[in-house]
Amino acid sequence: STMFADDTIVLTEGSSIHDLNVKLNLVAQDLSTWTQQNRMVTNTLKTKTMLIHSPQQLKNTSGRSLSVTLNGNILAQRIYAAEFGPQEAEKALNTEMTKEEKDIYSHQETKTSA
Repeated sequence: STMFADDTIVLTEGSSIHDLNVKLNLVAQDLSTWTQQNRMVTNTLKTKTMLIHSPQQLKNTSGRSLSVTLNGNILAQRIYAAEFGPQEAEKALNTEMTKEEKDIYSHQETKTSA
């Protein structure tokens, strides 16, 4: 039987859109291989990317979007947003975050505001 990997979240950071695209496409390749090996299916129509950045980075990313391919499909970018904290990201992702995920967001916020 086929299983689905629901509510999987991948977080990464980079210094540019290009850097993020490279990293996320490598992760997408690994995810595709892993799900196939484990007889799981990723619904690329429900899989989205989200760009999170500080207000200072807004003009550097304006008009640019992530371009991530999974199983031959370019993923839609769900939200293009600035200044996300754990609660806002959780709401935008429409899923409850674990304590570890909230800690990651808090850590990233601390790094960008320092």
